[in-house]
Amino acid sequence: MGKENIKIIILKYLQTTNVHPTGNEIYNELNKLQYIDEKEFQAALFDLEDNGRISYTLSTDNLKHYDIRLYRHHHFICDDCGAVRDIFIRDGALQMLIDHAQRSINSFGKITKVNLSFQGRCHNCKTQFSYPPDWPPPNNE
Repeated sequence: MGKENIKIIILKYLQTTNVHPTGNEIYNELNKLQYIDEKEFQAALFDLEDNGRISYTLSTDNLKHYDIRLYRHHHFICDDCGAVRDIFIRDGALQMLIDHAQRSINSFGKITKVNLSFQGRCHNCKTQFSYPPDWPPPNNE
Protein backbone atom coordinates (compact mmCIF):
# COMPACT_ATOMS: atom_id res chain seq x y z
CA MET A 1 0.00 0.00 0.00
CA GLY A 2 2.86 2.39 0.72
CA LYS A 3 3.74 4.45 3.75
CA GLU A 4 2.34 7.74 2.37
CA ASN A 5 -1.08 6.18 1.73
CA ILE A 6 -1.07 4.64 5.20
CA LYS A 7 -0.29 8.06 6.71
CA ILE A 8 -3.34 9.53 4.97
CA ILE A 9 -5.54 6.71 6.23
CA ILE A 10 -4.23 7.11 9.81
CA LEU A 11 -4.88 10.88 9.72
CA LYS A 12 -8.41 10.38 8.38
CA TYR A 13 -9.13 7.78 11.06
CA LEU A 14 -7.89 10.06 13.85
CA GLN A 15 -10.07 12.89 12.52
CA THR A 16 -13.17 10.72 12.92
CA THR A 17 -12.68 9.62 16.52
CA ASN A 18 -13.10 11.40 19.84
CA VAL A 19 -11.09 8.83 21.74
CA HIS A 20 -7.32 8.63 21.83
CA PRO A 21 -6.56 5.18 20.43
CA THR A 22 -3.32 3.30 20.88
CA GLY A 23 -1.27 2.30 17.86
CA ASN A 24 -2.62 -1.24 18.10
CA GLU A 25 -6.20 0.01 18.24
CA ILE A 26 -5.65 2.17 15.14
CA TYR A 27 -3.97 -0.71 13.32
CA ASN A 28 -6.74 -3.18 14.20
CA GLU A 29 -9.50 -0.79 13.10
CA LEU A 30 -7.81 0.05 9.80
CA ASN A 31 -6.89 -3.57 9.14
CA LYS A 32 -10.61 -4.48 9.33
CA LEU A 33 -11.19 -2.31 6.27
CA GLN A 34 -8.20 -3.43 4.25
CA TYR A 35 -4.98 -5.31 4.85
CA ILE A 36 -2.14 -3.11 6.03
CA ASP A 37 1.37 -4.38 6.58
CA GLU A 38 2.15 -3.92 10.28
CA LYS A 39 5.75 -2.77 9.72
CA GLU A 40 4.63 -0.20 7.14
CA PHE A 41 1.88 0.93 9.52
CA GLN A 42 4.35 1.39 12.39
CA ALA A 43 6.76 3.31 10.15
CA ALA A 44 3.95 5.60 8.97
CA LEU A 45 2.72 6.18 12.53
CA PHE A 46 6.20 7.06 13.77
CA ASP A 47 6.75 9.40 10.80
CA LEU A 48 3.52 11.25 11.62
CA GLU A 49 4.64 11.51 15.24
CA ASP A 50 8.18 12.64 14.38
CA ASN A 51 6.93 15.25 11.92
CA GLY A 52 4.51 16.71 14.47
CA ARG A 53 1.37 15.78 12.53
CA ILE A 54 0.01 13.80 15.50
CA SER A 55 0.80 13.77 19.19
CA TYR A 56 0.36 11.23 21.94
CA THR A 57 -0.36 11.04 25.63
CA LEU A 58 1.07 8.28 27.82
CA SER A 59 -1.76 6.76 29.78
CA THR A 60 -1.80 4.81 33.01
CA ASP A 61 -1.47 1.67 30.87
CA ASN A 62 1.94 3.11 29.76
CA LEU A 63 0.87 3.03 26.11
CA LYS A 64 0.87 5.91 23.65
CA HIS A 65 -2.65 7.17 22.99
CA TYR A 66 -2.63 9.16 19.73
CA ASP A 67 -4.29 12.48 19.03
CA ILE A 68 -4.62 14.57 15.88
CA ARG A 69 -5.80 17.63 17.80
CA LEU A 70 -2.66 19.73 18.15
CA TYR A 71 -4.35 22.85 19.54
CA ARG A 72 -4.11 23.59 23.25
CA HIS A 73 -6.10 21.12 25.26
CA HIS A 74 -5.46 18.79 28.16
CA HIS A 75 -6.46 15.29 29.14
CA PHE A 76 -8.38 13.24 31.65
CA ILE A 77 -6.89 9.76 31.99
CA CYS A 78 -8.82 6.92 33.61
CA ASP A 79 -6.76 5.11 36.23
CA ASP A 80 -8.58 1.84 35.57
CA CYS A 81 -9.08 1.43 31.83
CA GLY A 82 -6.50 3.96 30.56
CA ALA A 83 -9.06 5.87 28.45
CA VAL A 84 -7.93 9.37 27.50
CA ARG A 85 -10.43 12.19 26.95
CA ASP A 86 -9.92 15.82 25.98
CA ILE A 87 -10.65 18.59 28.45
CA PHE A 88 -10.43 22.32 27.92
CA ILE A 89 -9.36 24.90 30.46
CA ARG A 90 -10.02 28.57 29.83
CA ASP A 91 -6.86 30.51 29.04
CA GLY A 92 -7.25 32.77 32.10
CA ALA A 93 -7.48 29.83 34.49
CA LEU A 94 -4.58 28.06 32.81
CA GLN A 95 -2.45 31.20 32.92
CA MET A 96 -3.12 31.54 36.67
CA LEU A 97 -1.89 27.97 37.14
CA ILE A 98 1.20 28.59 35.00
CA ASP A 99 1.98 31.83 36.87
CA HIS A 100 1.66 30.08 40.23
CA ALA A 101 3.88 27.21 39.11
CA GLN A 102 6.46 29.64 37.68
CA ARG A 103 6.67 31.52 40.99
CA SER A 104 7.32 28.18 42.69
CA ILE A 105 10.19 27.29 40.38
CA ASN A 106 11.74 30.71 39.74
CA SER A 107 14.85 29.78 41.71
CA PHE A 108 15.71 26.83 39.48
CA GLY A 109 13.90 27.06 36.14
CA LYS A 110 11.51 28.60 33.63
CA ILE A 111 8.37 27.00 32.23
CA THR A 112 8.48 26.76 28.44
CA LYS A 113 5.75 24.20 27.79
CA VAL A 114 2.70 22.90 29.65
CA ASN A 115 1.59 19.27 29.44
CA LEU A 116 -1.31 18.95 31.85
CA SER A 117 -3.37 15.86 32.54
CA PHE A 118 -5.79 14.83 35.23
CA GLN A 119 -6.29 11.29 36.45
CA GLY A 120 -9.30 9.64 37.99
CA ARG A 121 -11.95 7.08 37.20
CA CYS A 122 -14.18 7.44 34.15
CA HIS A 123 -17.94 6.98 34.51
CA ASN A 124 -17.79 3.63 32.71
CA CYS A 125 -15.32 2.22 35.25
CA LYS A 126 -17.06 3.93 38.16
CA THR A 127 -20.26 2.02 37.44
CA GLN A 128 -18.34 -1.27 37.43
CA PHE A 129 -16.93 -0.64 40.90
CA SER A 130 -17.99 1.73 43.62
CA TYR A 131 -16.02 2.87 46.62
CA PRO A 132 -17.31 2.11 50.11
CA PRO A 133 -19.31 4.94 51.76
CA ASP A 134 -16.41 5.90 54.07
CA TRP A 135 -14.00 6.39 51.12
CA PRO A 136 -11.63 8.16 51.00
CA PRO A 137 -10.18 7.37 54.40
CA PRO A 138 -9.55 10.38 56.67
CA ASN A 139 -6.23 12.16 56.26
CA ASN A 140 -4.37 11.56 59.53
CA GLU A 141 -1.60 14.09 59.07
